[in-house]
Amino acid sequence: MATRLTGISFFTPPLPATAPRTSKVLFVGQQGLSPWTGYSFAIGANGTLTEVSRTDHASVGSDLWDAALDPTDETVYTASGTPYAAQSFVTADLTKAGRTYDTGTGPNAIELNPGGTRLAVGSDAPYEPDVFVFAATGTAMTRFELGTGLQPGALAWAPDGPCRPGAGGGPPHGVRPGPMIPLSGSIRWGHT
Repeated sequence: MATRLTGISFFTPPLPATAPRTSKVLFVGQQGLSPWTGYSFAIGANGTLTEVSRTDHASVGSDLWDAALDPTDETVYTASGTPYAAQSFVTADLTKAGRTYDTGTGPNAIELNPGGTRLAVGSDAPYEPDVFVFAATGTAMTRFELGTGLQPGALAWAPDGPCRPGAGGGPPHGVRPGPMIPLSGSIRWGHT
């Protein structure tokens, strides 16, 4: 993994995120820092990257764990150690924090459904709910306890719609889980 991108040095491997099917914007986050730093880049026709914006230290929290872009490339959603909520930022101006999604302790995974209408946020909270599902507009829809720790970045949406959490023993920090097996709309732990 590269630790340098268009003149920006990273302390640890950067956390990249793009929107499925559009990929006109690349978000790259600096993990393991307090506060973390995020960058948005326009992706040119020939693959060149042009920096559009970067976060300031007033609007972000610490220890970035995961990020997801909406299908329009306009909003990036982040999960980090603090604040105790998922955050959203406009990719054109990352200095302006948008809506927050309350999760309680330690958000560490985040993923939008393919249509960009629902947001799943994971939290490694041993005695609290671990997975929260929100409408992208901010309305809380459901939450549940896994009974074990949720690994960073271990959320995915199945093709049939339900969110699939990857529980204990999942991938290491910065690695997404493999494809999930949909089981008639029910929650299934693990991956293929």
